[in-house]
Amino acid sequence: MIYLRKAAFCLLLIVTHFSSFTVISPKNTIFAFDMHNVFMIEGKPSFFRKLLYDQPYFMMDTVQFIKQLKKEGYPVFVLTNCPKEGYDRLCTIFSSIFGLFDGAYMPSKANGYNHKPKASFYKEFKTYVAARGHSSKQIIFIDDLKQNILAAEKEGMLAIQFKTITQVKTDISHLLYA
Repeated sequence: MIYLRKAAFCLLLIVTHFSSFTVISPKNTIFAFDMHNVFMIEGKPSFFRKLLYDQPYFMMDTVQFIKQLKKEGYPVFVLTNCPKEGYDRLCTIFSSIFGLFDGAYMPSKANGYNHKPKASFYKEFKTYVAARGHSSKQIIFIDDLKQNILAAEKEGMLAIQFKTITQVKTDISHLLYA
């Protein structure tokens, strides 16, 4: 059973497992966000081309939630299929938003252009965050595509399918009483 406690802007999840409690907190939990339709809105059919050449539209309510998580001390990562070149360009242009993240994992030459929803991509992401000192942390992954959610869950992540940030917050709350 999972319970929620709210203190100021703090999320505190308590998971019951074999009669013992594990607190899901910044000390043992990280969040991983997809970019596309989660904190950025697709404006044209060629989304990644738009990222490279046009200004993207940010979903500021999601950005505010990410800021809240960071303020509470949660590590927050990007887990995306965006090409590295596009991501690097976004980081340069929108450093105030992309500077919120503790890291990003995406298809690249180094990982053989592996991508979501392949199981190996999620395993490699776990290795990536472990190399940054988060090896024993639970990952809560937020993505808009069901196939990515199912693949992440198969690899042991908690996963929430994004429709709106209000719905994500509600789903986190519902996890508490599962």
